Amino acid sequence: MNVEEEIEDLVRGKAAIMASTVAKRQPSPFAELGHKALDGMIQAAENVVKEAQAHLERLKEQAQQMRDEFDSRDKEIADLEKRVAEFGKAQVTAHERFQDEGIGK
Repeated sequence: MNVEEEIEDLVRGKAAIMASTVAKRQPSPFAELGHKALDGMIQAAENVVKEAQAHLERLKEQAQQMRDEFDSRDKEIADLEKRVAEFGKAQVTAHERFQDEGIGK
């Protein structure tokens, strides 16, 4: 074998080695299982996030309903306080009139 033939054999051998390393190797069953487990974990986390977002939206709606109810009750309390104050003033005024006019003497 001459030098040229040896070089040609080396080049062919190198090309075959490079072709095998360039070609994508199939993952082992262990790696496939690991990838599937990770994909499942990601999917589960995405589902949890979707559920949490839906829960957050429901909570926001309920909170707004409760705020509206608090505001309504607060207005009712303010109206009641105003009526009680007016009643108290009317009682004081009636008492003063009674005292000033001498009714009942």
